[in-house]
Amino acid sequence: MTPVATIEALVDDNKFEGLSRKIYDDYRTALLNQLYYACRLARYKRYNLLYEIILALGTSGTIAAWYAWRTDTGKIAWAFYAGVVAILTVIKPIVNLPREIERFSKQNAGYRDVYYDLNQLIDDIELNLYINGKMLDLYGATKKRSRELAPDDDPQSKEKLLRKIQFDVNKSKSSYIDWYTAIEQRRIKENNNVQRRA
Repeated sequence: MTPVATIEALVDDNKFEGLSRKIYDDYRTALLNQLYYACRLARYKRYNLLYEIILALGTSGTIAAWYAWRTDTGKIAWAFYAGVVAILTVIKPIVNLPREIERFSKQNAGYRDVYYDLNQLIDDIELNLYINGKMLDLYGATKKRSRELAPDDDPQSKEKLLRKIQFDVNKSKSSYIDWYTAIEQRRIKENNNVQRRA
């Protein structure tokens, strides 16, 4: 089979399937990474908010003055709570939740950009039924950005979260085989139409 648009098509049919598979796999992986870091970011923002609330309540003179803390049980409870707050205050720079929030935010935004570019590339392949030089340049740029993001990925992924997100991605995005089969059927139909016109 010859490419549908021979002037634009730089990737011949023998390489189209392999390259389109890589692009589609990277597309799904970028979505998985973006969703993973979006979940991690949301979770750490909640942790940080709770941490800050605990510290704020523990250092509040108004709350410390409540009558409930003046009872025998209240004094013990407040002393315990004040101890916890003191420990949390000391370890706050070590725990450094804002640093993790910043990293998760960067990873989320970076993988979202990669996903959107790959989504555009997938749409272009579906529309044009070929891969040209401009598409290869965009793909190369997304690969470069993914490599730049990789050093800041979680050294140990949260497997349970990853499995859940993988399930969601598999539900929302068709497999490569289904996607490629639809593309190939359209390519064959287009080529048959071109041959009939010739």
